[in-house]
Amino acid sequence: MAFAFGVSLTLSIVSEPWSRNQRLAKERILVGYGAVSVTIGSVVSIGAMVVVLSMNASVLVVAMAGLAVFTTTVRSAMRYLQVHHGWWRRIVVAEALNLTAFLLVLAIGMLVKLDQLEVLCTAWGTAGLLSLLAGWPLERHDFGSLTKWFRRQWVEIKPLLRDSVLMDVGSIFAPLLLISPLGVHGFGTYRAVSNVAAPVRLLLNPLRAVIGKGNVSLRDLRDRRAIILLSVGIFSGVAASLALMLVGWLGLEVGVLASLTEHAVAVGIFVSGNFLGHYAYIRCRHTGTGRRLLVNRLIQTGLMLLLPLLGAFVGGLGAAIWGLSLATVISGAAWILSDRPGAVGE
Repeated sequence: MAFAFGVSLTLSIVSEPWSRNQRLAKERILVGYGAVSVTIGSVVSIGAMVVVLSMNASVLVVAMAGLAVFTTTVRSAMRYLQVHHGWWRRIVVAEALNLTAFLLVLAIGMLVKLDQLEVLCTAWGTAGLLSLLAGWPLERHDFGSLTKWFRRQWVEIKPLLRDSVLMDVGSIFAPLLLISPLGVHGFGTYRAVSNVAAPVRLLLNPLRAVIGKGNVSLRDLRDRRAIILLSVGIFSGVAASLALMLVGWLGLEVGVLASLTEHAVAVGIFVSGNFLGHYAYIRCRHTGTGRRLLVNRLIQTGLMLLLPLLGAFVGGLGAAIWGLSLATVISGAAWILSDRPGAVGE
């Protein structure tokens, strides 16, 4: 969670403000990019270490958890920059090293039967450090200072940061209201709906820089690329529904996901809405005005709060999941309608 919060901050304070500022992005002016990224990584890693300390974990777990959160948070900002410039060779090398190091340390730790939490944190921290060093894209003069960065970028940072804070509050606190009407088991099943859409986020989030600076709007039905994206979004939902139905027919035990088989249609609609809405949302983060971002964020947060909660009280778990799917589709449509065809930045 600390890592996710760190990524959210780097996107709103570092990466996307720089990308929205077309002059700085075009001229590759990066003074301050490294300093702010490292500062954010340091803050969230300290927060993670404090939490781990409160769990009475070992010194190794505390240190490796802090290292993991710091390196992967900073790496996310650096990878965004590399994707923006199309430096794919550096990206592939860094990510391959990350995966190899993680699996190698994990395997060694399991073979010698070390403490599982120590092994996991050590693998994550080691992999993060190696990939950050291997994929560092900045020159020394690009590191810069915090004050210059905020002075230059504050106009762009303000609406993005406000949007991220509202999104984080809505995604973290709003679902907690469902624990009472759904119960612990029902709440776990409800939250598992988001896990089914995880491949969507894994596909889109690393490509945020490409999506943001591109000119493919889902509103432009004359664009063949938009039609392809719409088709992929619909297909992803159909595939998710069929996969859950197959799990039910075969009686497979796949953890909490097995409890979603009777809600396969609603989950599929959620996945399609999540794919298309998330794509349009990324576009609007780069091209939309601060007012439009705020209006759409309030719409999405309100719908995600009210419709599932209303469904839970009226019809239980199934209705809550349908409420979530409906809220996702409506808010996704709002993001799509706000995306101006051909827009690349303000």
